[in-house]
Amino acid sequence: MKKNHPQRHPETQRKTTVRPDRILSDRPQRRSAYVERDDLVIKEVRDHGSNYRGRIAIVAAAIVLLVIAIPLSCRLIPPGKNDQTSQTFAPITDSNVTSADNGSSEPTDTSTDLPTSETTAATTPAETTEVSETSTTISSSETQPSGVPDYPMADKSLLPAVKQYSEAEIGAVPSVIYGWSFNRPAERHKNLPASLAAQIQESISPFAVIWQMPKTDKPTVYLTMDEGYEYSDNTTRILNTAQDKQVGITFFITGDFIGDHPELVKRMLEEGHQIANHSVNHPSLPKLLQSEGADAMMQELYDLEKSYEKLTGAKLSRLIRPPMGEYSPQMLAVLNNNGFIPVFWSFAYVDWYVDNQPVPSAALDQILGELHDGSVILIHAVSKTNVEILPELIDGIRERGYEISLLPSL
Repeated sequence: MKKNHPQRHPETQRKTTVRPDRILSDRPQRRSAYVERDDLVIKEVRDHGSNYRGRIAIVAAAIVLLVIAIPLSCRLIPPGKNDQTSQTFAPITDSNVTSADNGSSEPTDTSTDLPTSETTAATTPAETTEVSETSTTISSSETQPSGVPDYPMADKSLLPAVKQYSEAEIGAVPSVIYGWSFNRPAERHKNLPASLAAQIQESISPFAVIWQMPKTDKPTVYLTMDEGYEYSDNTTRILNTAQDKQVGITFFITGDFIGDHPELVKRMLEEGHQIANHSVNHPSLPKLLQSEGADAMMQELYDLEKSYEKLTGAKLSRLIRPPMGEYSPQMLAVLNNNGFIPVFWSFAYVDWYVDNQPVPSAALDQILGELHDGSVILIHAVSKTNVEILPELIDGIRERGYEISLLPSL
């Protein structure tokens, strides 16, 4: 290797000589390029900052709308002096609507020992306001065509008195929203009745409501099923069992069920069952009342009546089961004022999760263990367990001395 190789003698490398005049002549051109680049960067930063501030303003406006404007606009009906802020208590998933349906929730099951079941929190109702005591007579319509099985039906005299309210009285009734709940008997297989918490009893006491029927000469229970959608051909099997056992069932149906399974609705009617209202779209009726008013809420029920009458030629019962068991005292007053009686229940258990069903033997023991005179039993038609145990359940109810009856016609 040569002695003057750069790696051995870096000090010997040739240095490049740049003329000062060339440096001076290049400088303005390079400076101009840098200045242009800096101006572009500054412009982009300013534009970004402007967009960012605009987004912050939009988000702030949305928060104000959600926190202040919407809650104020929802209270379209003037609250009473004892009214509280509207709340929803103990929402539960409802098997009577598909998973895509909004607002899908179901009865509060306050205590249960069944495998896969759940326990929900007790509700805390608000105070109620007294309303007019003026009574009114609700005209009943024939819900069954001639020539069908004549299943036992409770006497109309057992229906609670339905009152009429003025617009001012309805406006004074609290609009606080509750989820239905009840207290199970202290012991099973003792024919002990269910009961209500004092606040729940107070919230419904001024209104015509069914949740447990009065006692009669013969111990009686009322078998009711909610029908929001058909699952695995269950309703067909239920109707087959009812026909074989000669028992009448009260079905609460929705608009989807009528639209998707008109043949099953016709069969219910032809085979002597009672068919009642569960609304068209299965919304929370008290929330609908708050947000859109009484007319919108009532349209949910009237539209179902029209669909049913168009399909069958018969009048739909004006018994109404509020979807998800949600209600408000004001909702009860509006329903009564329009000739409807809400129907809750004194027995229900967690049976609506189609992919997490109760053990049949445990389910049968719980239903039979909580039988009591006047019990309004709610079970769901989407339940595989209910379909399986229904024949034995009907036999067990009768063996214990109870008659299975339809609710009074309204």
